[in-house]
Amino acid sequence: MAITTAILNYRRFLKRRNYSGHTIKNYMHTLKQFVVWVDVPIEEVTHKKLLAYLDYLLDRGLQPKTINCHLDSIRGFYHYLIEEEQVARANPVKRGYALCGCRGHCPATCEMKRSSGSSRSFTTGGIELWSC
Repeated sequence: MAITTAILNYRRFLKRRNYSGHTIKNYMHTLKQFVVWVDVPIEEVTHKKLLAYLDYLLDRGLQPKTINCHLDSIRGFYHYLIEEEQVARANPVKRGYALCGCRGHCPATCEMKRSSGSSRSFTTGGIELWSC
C-alpha cells in the first residue's frame, strides 16, 4: 500500500465525517511526524515500535496531553486502515491507551483506576501509560 495514498484517503474520510479543518490539520501533522520517524512500513508497525515512538516524543519534551493527541491520531489512522482499506492487521495503538502525566499527584479518575484494578498501567519515560 502506498502510504501517501492511504493518508490522502484518510484525509478525505475525515472530511466526509465532518471533522473540523483544525482537527484534520492536526491529525495530518501528527501522522506525518509518525511516518517520518518510523523505520518500517506502516503496515508492519508493532505495539513495541509504538512504545519506542512514545519514548521519542517524551524525549522531545512533549507533554502527556500532546502525546495523547498523537496516540488518538495514530489510533484513528490505523482504525481507518483496518475498517475502510481492509488492511488485515491489529491496531498497534490499543484502545484506551492514554498517558497519565500527573507524576504521583493523580486526579480522582487515575486514583480510581488504580484502586479498582480496572485498568493496566506501565511506565514509559517515567510517565504512566494506562490501558482501560
